[in-house]
Amino acid sequence: NTWLWHFYFEMPENQIAEKHIGELISFFFNPPTQLKSAGYRPLDDIKKFTSVDDNIFENASRTILANYDKCPFVFNLYFGLLFNPYHISSKNLISLYSFDIELLAAIYLKGTLYSEHFDYNGEFLIEFLKIYPEIIDEYLSQVAQPEKYRYRKYESYMDRLRGIWKENDYINKVDYIVGKLYTLFKDSRWDFEHCVEHLFVLEHNAKEEIVVKQNEWIDKCIENKYDDSDFMNSLFCVISELPTDRRRMALLKFLSLNSNYDDFEKIPLEPSSWGGSGSMIPYMQNRITYLSSLIPYLSGMKYLKHKQRIENYIDAGKERIKQQEIQKLLEN
Repeated sequence: NTWLWHFYFEMPENQIAEKHIGELISFFFNPPTQLKSAGYRPLDDIKKFTSVDDNIFENASRTILANYDKCPFVFNLYFGLLFNPYHISSKNLISLYSFDIELLAAIYLKGTLYSEHFDYNGEFLIEFLKIYPEIIDEYLSQVAQPEKYRYRKYESYMDRLRGIWKENDYINKVDYIVGKLYTLFKDSRWDFEHCVEHLFVLEHNAKEEIVVKQNEWIDKCIENKYDDSDFMNSLFCVISELPTDRRRMALLKFLSLNSNYDDFEKIPLEPSSWGGSGSMIPYMQNRITYLSSLIPYLSGMKYLKHKQRIENYIDAGKERIKQQEIQKLLEN
């Protein structure tokens, strides 16, 4: 099978005849289901055959797609590199499939099912959403499909969407994505929170404007949803993993709109994990410092119970530090 691919790949364009078209489609129609190792065969390499048949590229794409379940590995041989920006740009790929954008969407969705490395940086997805926004529903539905290694799956699916923060209409798009995920994971809030948390992960070279945009979205979201206590609980589970200045800003925004203590009590005040290595005392002290910074904003009777809750957290934190120090002395 490999040698036959190279035969068609190396065939000079001026030697392509009508009979080769049928043979090539037959080649794609009968994939080697036992093949487990081979180099990529980017499908755009057969464009030269369009000099004899204008529809060869479309027919080949449909044939390979139809055989996905039979041999997903072979599917990826032909389509994997097409969604790598170092092989072909997203705009050029979209132009290549201008004859049927829905076919391109179907290929993309199968590819993301096959591998977390498919469109690894999400460049294609963000570009494709501009002309075919309908793809987002099916894409997010795939996120919610049960899978053994779903933690890793969430990372790759949400990583592809992080480029959405660079778009001009990011607020509406993020609103839709978060709202759709909330519906899809209505019975599993942990999964929802984990997905959204990855949407807020910053790349190591992220520009400050991305942080500003994320903060703006959080601010707008709280304005629109402050009276939905269940949603706020999930949102602040995500926010609790952000740096303290961003957490403080979000919490104070919420309190300015909703002083109901029952709603406030559902909001996590601390990250769900400690992290780090060595002594935990510095991490505990940082949490106390953050919580203490909230106290000045909680004056007046309507925030009395709120203030007491935070003070209880501070006291508990100080007690943990005290216990850690005693344990350290005993160990030494």
